[in-house]
Amino acid sequence: MSTPLTPGMLLRDRYRIREAIAEGGMGRTYLAEDLERFCEPCVIKEFLAGRTGPKERELFAREAAVLYQIDHPQIPRFRGHFEEGGRLFLVQEYIDGVTLRELLQERQTRDQVFPESEVVELLLQILPVLGYLHRQNILHRDVSPENLMVRSRDRLPMLIDFGASKEVLALATENLAPEGHGITATVVGKFGYAPPEQLQTGQAFPNSDLYALAVTAVELLTGQNPAALYNARELRWEWHDAAAVSPVLANILDRMLARQPGQRYRSAEEVLTEFVAWKSVRQQPKTVVATVAKTVAAPPYPLCPPPPNPPGTGGPGNGSRCRWCLWPPGAGIGCLRAPRPHTAAPAPRRPP
Repeated sequence: MSTPLTPGMLLRDRYRIREAIAEGGMGRTYLAEDLERFCEPCVIKEFLAGRTGPKERELFAREAAVLYQIDHPQIPRFRGHFEEGGRLFLVQEYIDGVTLRELLQERQTRDQVFPESEVVELLLQILPVLGYLHRQNILHRDVSPENLMVRSRDRLPMLIDFGASKEVLALATENLAPEGHGITATVVGKFGYAPPEQLQTGQAFPNSDLYALAVTAVELLTGQNPAALYNARELRWEWHDAAAVSPVLANILDRMLARQPGQRYRSAEEVLTEFVAWKSVRQQPKTVVATVAKTVAAPPYPLCPPPPNPPGTGGPGNGSRCRWCLWPPGAGIGCLRAPRPHTAAPAPRRPP
């Protein structure tokens, strides 16, 4: 393994290292300054490679180019990649802010957690970001409180430390395996946050990111480590008693946390649609809501039936491999319309 970079070191005669930020099994992250951009702060990610031959470098560059195409105001921009001394690096925009992990820890010192209103607002701001990525056929694969940062200048949540960037180097190794040899999928994600299919097989889908986002929301609501809220014997989440939330939000998060991918929401847009329907009901005049309550035996939320289990998967807890069978495309969210109250016609008056 290569030795860590030290403060003051210069890469490509352009990037001066300020300090190490983090280190993991797949790489190191540094805060640096870009001398060609008036010493503007930037983030340098170094990948710890076992080999960096011509083919690895070519694939690394191709995958990095995909990351470079990401353009969203709530995702740090990828500015480039380079190799120096046989080591591979990515350059990323620096974000001044604080992570949700740090914010949660600060609140816990005062015996506080995130209220439902703040968590709902966070979900409404991050779900469109995930939707954008998924439409580009890109998965984050590492959503967690550490990788959601509140930007200082506008308080917007930012999605940082892309799991895809960690996968770049792994893809180089996997795709260049000798012919005839099996390839094990790369596991990217945190234990406790990543869903079963991602941790067990390396497979990930758009709603794998939704699962991790729901785990993050539950941790913010409860202040507890996800491992303490998951019943490993029965393979289900048990968090309701640890948080004061409305039944609607609990139902939404539970569906995002379904063990089988086919039982979850299909996309970030579906979750947003559910939230919009919920908010519209909450904003109705009280008289209309009262009329609905008196005249309609409303089913428990959500109004639409749960999607069937994927063929061959059984119910929750079945360990068989799940196909990508989801809710039919036409399925939507039902809405109750307040019926017009019936008024009996007045009886005819007798002539005098």
